[in-house]
Amino acid sequence: MSIRKLFIVLPLLITIAVSCDKNSSSPTGPDENNAYVASNVIAFNDVQHVLGENYALALINPDSKEIIKLGPNMTTASYSWSDDATRLVMSDFNTPDPENRLSEYQICVIYADGSKIYKYDAYGISPILSPDNKKIAFLQSNENIGSINSRNLYIYEIQNSEITLLKENIESIVDWSDNGENIIYYTQLYNYSSRNDEERTYYSIDYKSKEVESITYPVLSYDPDDDGELNNFYNAILSPDGSKWLHSNMKVAFDPITFKIQYMTSLYTVNYNGTGEKILFEKEELVFMSYSWAPDSKRITYTDGASLNVIDSDGSNQEVLIEFEPYSMENPLPTLFIPTWSPR
Repeated sequence: MSIRKLFIVLPLLITIAVSCDKNSSSPTGPDENNAYVASNVIAFNDVQHVLGENYALALINPDSKEIIKLGPNMTTASYSWSDDATRLVMSDFNTPDPENRLSEYQICVIYADGSKIYKYDAYGISPILSPDNKKIAFLQSNENIGSINSRNLYIYEIQNSEITLLKENIESIVDWSDNGENIIYYTQLYNYSSRNDEERTYYSIDYKSKEVESITYPVLSYDPDDDGELNNFYNAILSPDGSKWLHSNMKVAFDPITFKIQYMTSLYTVNYNGTGEKILFEKEELVFMSYSWAPDSKRITYTDGASLNVIDSDGSNQEVLIEFEPYSMENPLPTLFIPTWSPR
């Protein structure tokens, strides 16, 4: 069982008309109707409308710069790819829960070519499609909202519109198992008594029997400051080929002379064994970064607080794909600018 998962550079913009069916069931199966497979594209949520229109998501090919805009009059910061790269599932922030539950939004599936949008009678966040595209795992807040483990895990069956409560009081979904029979989740990523653990514990729950087993995954642990002290990085993402970690690090220091707080934000790759650190990006500012591996592990996409970028995993061939308004207290939206490379 594994965990998988304002200025355009020479773009060719494509807006595709969509069919939109509320509360309908989409066709299922990875290859039905010869569905378009979005190979080698980066999805991002256009919260600033840098493409000039109100679309929830856009796909950009990092080589051709071709762009497909998805989800007209929709907004999201909670979405993920299907395993076969034919569609994305998202929570539409423009359609809140009619029962007024906090932070719950209508779950939708959008085909990667923009040809179809399906809106379901299910409301939540962090939706993830099963490998066969027939089920959606998602979260809803419970009465403990605002605290750790304040969400419940549900399954939405697309073919019969049934919703099943699978597990109460968890923190986040990680993924489906490769066979589509289990959902991997965690309750608390770490606590202060276990922050130095070299492994982290996740849980796998069978969506039919609801049986739970614990599973462990490694944590990136190395000495980035060469001071003899190992640091653990729980935000590190392992490359698809399992050879390297990708992680960001934010350092904060107080300057006693200027009485100012100094920041340093960095993005690194590190070999699986914690050696061979390579700095991809470094900026003396507070930067809220998001990043994702290409499926071949050769390239990386990331945001640096002002732009969407691609770079080779060895630090070469950095390129700005899209620029957007930098983060500020008056303009916090780029913190929700989340790129995700298609899985194929």
